[in-house]
Amino acid sequence: MEVASFTAKRLLQYFESQNKVQFPACAILMDGPLDLGADKLSSGRLAGLKFQNYSNGMVAVRAPGMGAAAVAYAIEILSSLGVKQILHLGTVGALTSQVNPGELLIVSGAIADEGVSREYGAPDVVTASLSLPQVSKIRENLWRQPSSIGVVWSTSAVFRETPDKIKKYRELGASAVDMEASAVLAVSAALGIEALCLRIVSDSFGETGEWNPAFKSDAVKSARRELWQMALSGAWR
Repeated sequence: MEVASFTAKRLLQYFESQNKVQFPACAILMDGPLDLGADKLSSGRLAGLKFQNYSNGMVAVRAPGMGAAAVAYAIEILSSLGVKQILHLGTVGALTSQVNPGELLIVSGAIADEGVSREYGAPDVVTASLSLPQVSKIRENLWRQPSSIGVVWSTSAVFRETPDKIKKYRELGASAVDMEASAVLAVSAALGIEALCLRIVSDSFGETGEWNPAFKSDAVKSARRELWQMALSGAWR
């Protein structure tokens, strides 16, 4: 991959001249609040990223926005800070009846319907390494609620999830839709980072494409809290 003129390393050299920070080798990239009641040590902001350090050595980071471009930016910054392992947490909309709101989906691959992944030389379907020991540890020891492993459709156009597209990607093997998984896997692979995407099913699409939201349901809220707490505990490493 050709080196760009404007890089995360160069950007950090500018910001670190004002604010020196050190990150552990493993980071949690998430879409929820960083302060989850665990023993926190410090918090801050660097190059647009909000982060929270915890007493057990974990660090949680929020990307500066939604979608592929935002997570790609965050992963580039984290890579330049020496991060070698990323656990990305988020939500998905189910495309099939095999996954239901409140369940955990471990992403095995992502169909890239966004432009960022291609800039990193990724194929149309970006695969995850499910041989990682973390996967079996999470499913067998740490997660007590229903879970599944599946492919997601990652799109940048959240309000263009039409019935025809839902049918198309469902037929291509996607069990859910999100906005970031393909970019997380593609950018991480290009930068030599081990990445795993975990998703809580927060809504669903019926057979004819009708949208069924469940964001505020007790099942989804409980599952999201449990996922965040499991991630911050570090027990999955």
